[in-house]
Amino acid sequence: MFITLLKSQLIPDESLSLSLSPLPSCRDHQQALADRLSLSNQLAGSQDELPIRRMKDSYIEVHLPLGTDPTLREKYLNYHKGVRFGRILEDLDSLAVLICYSHTHNKALQRSPLSIVTALVDKIGMTPNIIHPDCDIKFTGHVTWVGKTSIEAKMHMSQYHDGAYTPVLDATFVMVARDPENKRAAFVNPLKPEGPEEEELFQQGEINKTRRIELSTASLLKMAPTAEERKIVHSLFLNTLDTKTVSFRSRVLPPNSVWMEDAKVKGLEICHPQVRERGREGGSGIYNLKRF
Repeated sequence: MFITLLKSQLIPDESLSLSLSPLPSCRDHQQALADRLSLSNQLAGSQDELPIRRMKDSYIEVHLPLGTDPTLREKYLNYHKGVRFGRILEDLDSLAVLICYSHTHNKALQRSPLSIVTALVDKIGMTPNIIHPDCDIKFTGHVTWVGKTSIEAKMHMSQYHDGAYTPVLDATFVMVARDPENKRAAFVNPLKPEGPEEEELFQQGEINKTRRIELSTASLLKMAPTAEERKIVHSLFLNTLDTKTVSFRSRVLPPNSVWMEDAKVKGLEICHPQVRERGREGGSGIYNLKRF
C-alpha cells in the first residue's frame, strides 16, 4: 500500500464527491448527518458481543516512495531540502487510524459505525539514522493493546538506504473509539496475544495504561502541589522580587528567563475539506503537524 492510497481510505467516497461538486447545501449536510446517525444502531452493546482479534489482523505496511516519486518528494521537503518531520507525524497518525479500523473491521458492514480519534501520542523513539529526502520510506504497524474503548497502535518507520532498510523511529499512538456522533465512547474488539513476543507487547500496553492513569491522577487539576513543589514555586517567586523595594508590584526578570504571560501561544486553524476524516471533522494528523 502506498501513502496516497492510505489517506484515501480514511475519507469516504461521498465526502470526496462533495469536495469536487459545488458547495453542499444545508439539505446535503442534514442528509449526511442522518446517514451517519443511522450507523449508531450497528454499535455493540458490550465488548463481549465483538469477535476477538489477533495482532496480525491489524498489521499494515505502507510505502512512501520519496526516492522514486519526485512529485511526492516535493511535498515532503522543507526549505533546508530535508524531510518535513511534521508530514511524517501526519502520516503516522493516518496509519494509526487505519490500523484501528483494520482491527475493528466487520465484513458484514459496508461502513464502520465507529469514529476513531487520536487520544495522544504516547511515545516516539528516534534512532541516530538521518531521514534522507531522496530514499523510500516504509511504515509498518499493528495493534499491541486494547482496552474496552481504547486501542494502542505501535508503528515502525524504516528507510531504504545503501541497499537495505534501516530503522528510523518507533511510535506508539493511543486511539479511542467514539459513536458516529462523537458524543460517547464505543466498544472495540478485544485482542488476544499469541506467543511470548505478543504477550510482552500486550503487557507493555498494560504498563503504559497504568502510567497514564498515574500521571492523570497526579495532575494539578485533581491534586494540590506537594510540599516540595510548593517550595520550588516559592523559590522561583522570590527570585523575581526587587530586593530594593520588596514589593509584589516590583518584579525583576531573572537571567535566561521569560515571563509566563509572554510565553502564551494562540492560533486558529482553518480545516479545509482535504484534511477531514471519516467524521467530516478536522483530522488529528493535521493538528500534530501544526503543533510540531
